[in-house]
Amino acid sequence: MKIILILIILTIIKNCYCETSFFVPYKVYDFKSSQPGFNINYTQCFLNSIGSNGLVKQNLNPILNKPEYCCDDCKFKYIDNQNVYDQSFISNPDSTKTIINNFNFFPFYYENGIVLYQIFINPFYPINGKGWNEGEQGNNNFWCMEGHYKFKYNIKKKKTSDYFSFYIGGEYSVFIDGKLVLDFSGTKDPEISICHKNLNLTNGETYTFDFFSCQRFDEYKPYRYILFKTPFVFECNNIPGVNDDVCPPPLPDCNNMTTCNDNNSCTIDSCPSDLSKLPKNANVTDYCTHTPIKCSNDVDNKCIKSLGCDKIDGICKTEPISCDDGNLCTIDKCDTNTGCNNNPIVCPTDDKCTKSLGCDKSDGICKTEPISCDDGNLCTIDKCDVNIGCTNNYTICPTDNKCTKSLGCDEIDGICKTEPISCDDGNACTIDTCDPNIGCKHSPVVCNDADLCKSVGCDKSTGKCKLFSTRKCPPKKSIGLFGLGIICQLEKCEPTTGDCVIDNSGGFLDHLQLNYGYRINNDDNNNKNLKCIDDITCDDNNLCTIDKCDKEIGCINIPLKCPPKITIGILGFGLICQLEKCEPTIGDCIVDYSKSIFEKLICFDF
Repeated sequence: MKIILILIILTIIKNCYCETSFFVPYKVYDFKSSQPGFNINYTQCFLNSIGSNGLVKQNLNPILNKPEYCCDDCKFKYIDNQNVYDQSFISNPDSTKTIINNFNFFPFYYENGIVLYQIFINPFYPINGKGWNEGEQGNNNFWCMEGHYKFKYNIKKKKTSDYFSFYIGGEYSVFIDGKLVLDFSGTKDPEISICHKNLNLTNGETYTFDFFSCQRFDEYKPYRYILFKTPFVFECNNIPGVNDDVCPPPLPDCNNMTTCNDNNSCTIDSCPSDLSKLPKNANVTDYCTHTPIKCSNDVDNKCIKSLGCDKIDGICKTEPISCDDGNLCTIDKCDTNTGCNNNPIVCPTDDKCTKSLGCDKSDGICKTEPISCDDGNLCTIDKCDVNIGCTNNYTICPTDNKCTKSLGCDEIDGICKTEPISCDDGNACTIDTCDPNIGCKHSPVVCNDADLCKSVGCDKSTGKCKLFSTRKCPPKKSIGLFGLGIICQLEKCEPTTGDCVIDNSGGFLDHLQLNYGYRINNDDNNNKNLKCIDDITCDDNNLCTIDKCDKEIGCINIPLKCPPKITIGILGFGLICQLEKCEPTIGDCIVDYSKSIFEKLICFDF
């Protein structure tokens, strides 16, 4: 049952005719007969109640908010310029009276539920008894009127009518949002409607509605009533300088933060609660209120003190109370319930490498000093562990280098000392070195000479390479020169092989030699049975021997033989041979003066 009642109530509310009436003012101008356009006989151009439109332009004048005259032709020959037209809607004390009336719109409901608001006045004589001329039968037929309204374009899907309608005789023009939507001039039936849905209006926006109408004649009177329909509620639209006398000016703006600001941040500034009740032309600021901000002192918090309101930012300020007792070695704190407390700083003593000196009152810092772990021995590593204290471990000197000998730690300066080991093997002809990983190395001095006819080796007295000897090749002999001499064939040493080869560089006489007692004994070797390493180890310190090392039989020292030089000219039939010998100190052949003259005569090897 309750559900049914609720549905009935909702249905009644849904279909309820809840709209109310409203009224808006309009202004009427009455003219004397001298006014331009007074008592126009429209039938002079409009035969038999003919009407037309196009008297005004499509847009309101944006500055004057009045229509602008449009066209100069026969239709409107009594109103043919802007100046004449403007006289219809201005107040002129010499020729015009201004009367302000109200339209009272009532809601009208159709059977389909659509609602609109309308006025219907018949007959319509808005200024009878108020103007210059009462006309026939006491009615005033010569006037113009204007109204300036605004409305919120709020379309309700089922209840809003689609049309504005304006029905009145004479001439009129209607503007919505400053644009002409209806106009008429003449004597025929002037009812015209406009569909607002064709005007490109935006739902929820507010638009202006301005109308202008004139009755200028007495003969051939048009209909004497007005029918005005609107789907929206109008409000009077105040336009400064146009209708201040019709629409009261809007209430003055008042903003708490700007209009009523007394530049005191410690007051709450407020506008008057009802601006409509202010006296006319009153200054709003004279009616502002400025309530001081009250700062509550929180007595329950024993750690803050109230300073009141700060005039710079309007905020209640506080400051903490000071618990500083002037002693840097106390911890100064405040408890909101009990207030200040000052507890001494406790300095920790857990570190076994430091000694606590307590809190320093000059800066409030716990001071310590390190304990000394020095045992006076430079050859110990003195350290301290925070958990166990001092440790003194003896310095271990490394012995990884096989070229040095460790002497241990020197307690004078605490440095590990070493001395190099000696790799000298007493042999000047070896290069003595040391490798840290393997120790001493003895490399023989290598003397290289590409000339195999020279004996080059290391001098044990100096350790330097030197030339010990140069190989000399003796001449080979040939018999048969006239049965009385010997032809000697000279030879030389070939550097690339170290062998004796024929020397073809000498002349014929150089080959005529006596070979007396000259022979090389290749078996003459005193070191035959000695073992050797190389040619250097076979050095006999005699520059007149060629020292060779044979790995199988040992050292070989071959004596150098000097061949005789030949001299021509003894009795015209013989040769004298100049004998030479090898000088051991220089390893070269020199004249042998020890031989007799007979040994220098032609030599035969008998």
